[in-house]
Amino acid sequence: IPTEPSYPEPWVWAIAVSDSNLIASATGGVFFSTDNGTSWVDVAFSLEYVNTVAASGKYLYAGIWGGGVYGSTDNGSTWNILFANPTVNAIVPLGSYVFAGTHGGVFVSTDYGKQWNEIFAYDTNVNTFAEGGINLFTGTATGVFRSPDNGSSWTAVGKGLANTNVLSLAVNGMSVFAAPYFYNGSNGYSSLFVSNDSESDWKNVTEGLAAGEVYSMIVAGSNLFVGS
Repeated sequence: IPTEPSYPEPWVWAIAVSDSNLIASATGGVFFSTDNGTSWVDVAFSLEYVNTVAASGKYLYAGIWGGGVYGSTDNGSTWNILFANPTVNAIVPLGSYVFAGTHGGVFVSTDYGKQWNEIFAYDTNVNTFAEGGINLFTGTATGVFRSPDNGSSWTAVGKGLANTNVLSLAVNGMSVFAAPYFYNGSNGYSSLFVSNDSESDWKNVTEGLAAGEVYSMIVAGSNLFVGS
């Protein structure tokens, strides 16, 4: 990601794929690469502190710290405000549905971001989403929740992670991986847990994982990749 005078060391918060292009959200905007990451262009220099990006077909979405959800249908050449909300931490598009995780719950649009409704009013941070089959999972500052019906209802997943700040999720079949963040008074760190069904207890599988804060996870085949 190229540096700018205002952001000499930009933090990259999320990466998405649109067709053969890579999209990255960072403290300095939204960056596009058409050559597998060799070079990057800032296509949303007017947007700052972009927490997250997501892509679905021709639709690109960007979630802004203090700015809401922006959308683009021309590979980032132009952006329009779709949803004014103080802070959007996570976005997941599922067809015409778009889910946004905010500092105050989950909102959904059923028409590619034109109109929005609150579907999970929760006075806490919604940090991340993951999808698996018919289920949509969200990681919040108070644990993991699951919806089997496009957000109409939500239930807590398993036991043992209540009141933990879950920063990242990944789903592989019936297994849900969660990375909650802990603070011991002087340092912050993440642990990795897995639940093998939506009702079971969480099992700590952190052993062998380098110490640090886990901000992202993805499943590819039989492999789980963890970014910290």
